[in-house]
Amino acid sequence: MTTFYEEHDPSVVYYSKKGNLDPAWGVLIHEKPVGTRFIIAASEYDVKAGRKRPHIPVKYKGRVTTKAVKPSANQPDWGYAVIKKA
Repeated sequence: MTTFYEEHDPSVVYYSKKGNLDPAWGVLIHEKPVGTRFIIAASEYDVKAGRKRPHIPVKYKGRVTTKAVKPSANQPDWGYAVIKKA
């Protein structure tokens, strides 16, 4: 049997996937120059397999890009760079 609820019934709790965004996203977009990046760590296996690539929040689509990075002198870990575009 179908149950009907009023529009603002407090007994209905809606699910939302919206979580707290890492503040680094906002700082990158609003305060940093083009080309600035931050790294999101991932294992070597995940990077090589193309997994764990960060999801770009909707409000930042078209303003950033992601690239896989491997360890180097400046970057000691595997992961993904989130780069601010022009």
